Amino acid sequence: MPTFELTLEGFEFPESLEEPRSTFRFLVDIRYIDMDRKYATAHAVLPALDNYWECEKKHNQKPNFVRPDDLSAKFDMDKIDVWDRLIIRLRAKDIDSLQVKVIDIEKGGGLLDKVKEYAGPLIQSFIGTVKPSIGRVTEAVPTFAQNVLGDAISDVESLALAKLAGMKGEDFLLFKRGKRRGDIPPTGGPFFIEGRGHSGHYSVGLNLRIEEE
Repeated sequence: MPTFELTLEGFEFPESLEEPRSTFRFLVDIRYIDMDRKYATAHAVLPALDNYWECEKKHNQKPNFVRPDDLSAKFDMDKIDVWDRLIIRLRAKDIDSLQVKVIDIEKGGGLLDKVKEYAGPLIQSFIGTVKPSIGRVTEAVPTFAQNVLGDAISDVESLALAKLAGMKGEDFLLFKRGKRRGDIPPTGGPFFIEGRGHSGHYSVGLNLRIEEE
């Protein structure tokens, strides 16, 4: 059974996007066909439940600031660690579809309120699991999370109980778009999910790598 590795390769957002809205977190849902030929869904949060990508220009000295030096409206991928680029490693018969949501987070709170709203199954799916090391898919997790490796696993374990009930705020959905398997390179490779969202056009660059056993 092949292993599918999905990574973030780039992100462009509207030049007209309001500065206070340019603090980003991605929620990614992947629908796949499992070893029993049944449909299942995996979830991932980038860069993490307790972090975000900063693009507000006045915060250009922060370590998580990822605009390029010319401050154009995109990510400088050289500023993003390879660990944070990994969306998921998934052992499956095939991928059916995927959807990316781009959220502007409220720095003073609201993170897990919106995770509940836009990706509620994430909490139930990953509480109590452990994150395996990058580069392999482990079986040492509960049945509901077997064959799945995503950035959300350890982050939910460490944060959900402490923050789920108490964090409030006004996180904001900027962009949501999906793609079916037929629109993704059949043997893997780069592709884009793009379209109109809040204040203009968004483009999310992704790469799918398929490891055959």
